[in-house]
Amino acid sequence: MIAQGTGVLSAVSSVLGFFAVPGRSPYCASKAAVHAFMNGLRMDLHGTGVHAMTFCPGYVRTPLTAAYKKMLFAVDVDEAVRIMATAVERRVRTVTFPWQMCVLKEFLRRAPEAVVRRVGPPPRDEE
Repeated sequence: MIAQGTGVLSAVSSVLGFFAVPGRSPYCASKAAVHAFMNGLRMDLHGTGVHAMTFCPGYVRTPLTAAYKKMLFAVDVDEAVRIMATAVERRVRTVTFPWQMCVLKEFLRRAPEAVVRRVGPPPRDEE
């Protein structure tokens, strides 16, 4: 991509990469690492014509998530693909979706830990 002077590298993180929730520390940490890596990679690639971006979805309805009982603001795969394709075309840095998760993300990033414990997603074994 660098040799041809154009391209887009994308990685999937999660809205949970912006804050930790009980029972999911490894998942949250791994998603935060993806986000940080892509931010650094984008800066490394600046001026080459190659763009690096991160997708930070909330819940997406897929066979993998079919058994989950609670999925706040879940989107269908087709909607997720449309959002991601538009973001690639626009070469955004990070896209968090759906919009309700953007609001929730900003709230939970600033909320006291006691609030996060109460409103965060349930541990995986309770989904």
